[in-house]
Amino acid sequence: CLPPACFLPRRLGRLSRRRLAAGISVGVLSAHLCYSWRSTGGTGTDLYAPALAEPMIKSPSGSPLPPVAHVCVRRHEVRDKILIVGDIHGCLDETKDLLSASGYSPSSHTLVSVGDLVNKGPSSPGVVRFLREEGALAVRGNHDDSALMHAFSSEGIPEKYRYVEQLSDTDLDWYSRMPLSLRFPDLNPPILVVHAGVVPGKMLGEQEFDDFIRMRQLKAKFPTTPSLSWFDSIKNLLGIVPSSSPKSSSWETLVRPSPDGTLWAKIYSDPERVKDAAILPDSTEPTHVFFGHDAVAGLQQESWATGLDTGCCYGKSLTAALVTINPDNTWTSDIVSVPARAMHSVPGSKKKKH
Repeated sequence: CLPPACFLPRRLGRLSRRRLAAGISVGVLSAHLCYSWRSTGGTGTDLYAPALAEPMIKSPSGSPLPPVAHVCVRRHEVRDKILIVGDIHGCLDETKDLLSASGYSPSSHTLVSVGDLVNKGPSSPGVVRFLREEGALAVRGNHDDSALMHAFSSEGIPEKYRYVEQLSDTDLDWYSRMPLSLRFPDLNPPILVVHAGVVPGKMLGEQEFDDFIRMRQLKAKFPTTPSLSWFDSIKNLLGIVPSSSPKSSSWETLVRPSPDGTLWAKIYSDPERVKDAAILPDSTEPTHVFFGHDAVAGLQQESWATGLDTGCCYGKSLTAALVTINPDNTWTSDIVSVPARAMHSVPGSKKKKH
């Protein structure tokens, strides 16, 4: 019989992990831990979690959940500059171009990725290995989640994901630990890094797994309970109160763009909803979110959110935000981009361009 999930060591061989993990599936893990992510001197091997015995529990998609879903990074654990890179999608050469253009150095910069390290580009395993060796921090994206699902599956691996067999156990160990969010609560304002987005007004631990890695838009959803006054209800019916101004908890998240939806970053950055941007468990201040995922929207620069997916794999550009931290922990950011070296994937197609 299988041992309890909490006693499944992650340091087993890859095939053994797949077999042991098969069939173990529980609800979403939502942990908020603060500890040093440089537990092995910043090599990236043991980022995000202790390395003894960890749960191998599955997400709603069937991938192994990270041992810590939401990682807290304190000020003393980062350099004075943080380079937050948009969706890489296997574009290793462009990643190196971007680091060069940013003046990146491991001694002065902390490297962070908004996720989607793999698929569509020519070097998915190379990107995972490169970021691990650089000691980078990264969050899980939807493509990472799919890759991990196949890497730890007991079934056959589709051709599209055969590259996961090129990942070493060390690569896969690092890759599977990538959390759903990284937060920097000591900065002013605090910074949160996720792949896709967050819902305004919901605390970090209350957000849904799929929203972290897949959402693009929000759609107003009024409460079904009679929380509005009779007079306000009549005004709503007459269109006097705009439908874009519901209560902060009344949002439906949309994975696909819709005429009825609005980019979540615009709603999150609405000056009238600043209090809804205070979503961290260890800060009462509004939080600036850096994210990726939406190549169609491209670079998004809102007052409280910055979207960094600029479609490198589609022949456009790879973009990063260079965050410079001041002595008082306030910060500024500059956008740095480099052009793609080629169109590696055709937009809307599931196949890479050869």
